[in-house]
Amino acid sequence: MPSRLPYRGELVAPLPFRPQVVKDAAALRLGFCVAPPWVVQELEKVVLPYHLAAPTQLAGVLALDFGAEMDKRVAMLVRERERLRAELDAVEGVTALPSGANFVLVRVHGDGHGLWPRLVYHIPA
Repeated sequence: MPSRLPYRGELVAPLPFRPQVVKDAAALRLGFCVAPPWVVQELEKVVLPYHLAAPTQLAGVLALDFGAEMDKRVAMLVRERERLRAELDAVEGVTALPSGANFVLVRVHGDGHGLWPRLVYHIPA
């Protein structure tokens, strides 16, 4: 099976664990790790005692054929995360922290319970 990630040598820090989600099918979520064989051998010592469902395995293998589409989707998600972070950062009483993850961490200054309905119902401060 062809790899989308070139081998980077024996030194691996940090290990690139990659989640992969099939569009509109979060139940088919899977993750994988790209590492030298000696790292994979160590990880196999602590692998969980269950396997991925057959549909999830098939979705993961098929997704490898759609690298360009996956890259476009990831780019769109990154843009949307940054848009959300900027919108949240503009809310009085909220500091949205920079993120490279699939979530945005915010610090609430003051009354978090009062902030909740403002966010849900778009009520100005």
